[in-house]
Amino acid sequence: MRTFLLLAVATLCIVVAGPGCSDDPAAPEGGSCSPLPFTGITPTDEEGTVTGASGDGGWCHPGNGADPSQPYFYPAYPNPFNPLTIVRFSLVEEAQVFVRIYDQDCKLVRTLVDDIQPAGITHVAWNGEDEQGIFQPDGIYACVLTVGEFKCYGNLEIDAVP
Repeated sequence: MRTFLLLAVATLCIVVAGPGCSDDPAAPEGGSCSPLPFTGITPTDEEGTVTGASGDGGWCHPGNGADPSQPYFYPAYPNPFNPLTIVRFSLVEEAQVFVRIYDQDCKLVRTLVDDIQPAGITHVAWNGEDEQGIFQPDGIYACVLTVGEFKCYGNLEIDAVP
């Protein structure tokens, strides 16, 4: 049995999509993941409380200067996790939402949300598996929240412990 740890890593909010890591699963794979930040760790406990930060942590919520009329994207928790983590976001109004996990090669690993979500806070669990139920190898994965033209990226690091 494998044990998994997850470290939520800094996020970057942008309004216009950049190259690489397309939200379209039919888009060509590969390309640059340059719009995705792969640095900075934001550790959290089981309640989602940030317990420290390193690197350029910056989650998308009003406390970090994000526009309060935009969706909020909070650090995944608990961090580290075993056996799963919770991705949390908040919407100002009902909207079509996509939450997708990508690997560093910009390949879609798993779609966690592809649906209309109500206003308020939503919690989504990820257990480190891809769409086929296969545990993913150690590494950094991008968690991408898309609501209309709003995009927010939060990196997740899986660290399997034997």
